[in-house]
Amino acid sequence: MQQWQHWITLGNQAFSLHQQQLAQQYYQQALADVWPVWYHCAFVECPVELNTDEAALPTHCLAVTLLNLAESYASQQRWRRCRRTLKQGLYWFAQMLDGCDSEHPATVAVLMHQSKLLLVSQLMEQRQLLALSEQRFSHHGETNNTATFGFTGNKHPSGLTSATLNYLH
Repeated sequence: MQQWQHWITLGNQAFSLHQQQLAQQYYQQALADVWPVWYHCAFVECPVELNTDEAALPTHCLAVTLLNLAESYASQQRWRRCRRTLKQGLYWFAQMLDGCDSEHPATVAVLMHQSKLLLVSQLMEQRQLLALSEQRFSHHGETNNTATFGFTGNKHPSGLTSATLNYLH
């Protein structure tokens, strides 16, 4: 998991420097590193010597990777890729829950992250609608000399924008 952590750190650094495509590449590398570990633990065999926290670690890492990758797509307004990434994670988690014993040590982590992915997926749809509305309003304001509504906001640590409506006369 050290290699995964390395890719996530590089991706986060690139993202904070607004280098979304580079961040996306690092997150894809992190996904390539964590996927086989998670799959093996979820579907093949979870080593019995692992405690619950250790068995859940690949699930946590996979969820972080999917969320970061989806955010990198959203920041580039690649909404279809963003939604597809989140839906793929939801599918993997659903398959794990359907195919594994309820006593699996990572079940609670999978349930927790499944709900988080679902929530983020819904929020991304709202962000996409907001972005489309902002584009329409700004385009409408440029072509007409009528009153326009502009959106400004502050970035939250979650990456979501809180929009405030300003009336421009």
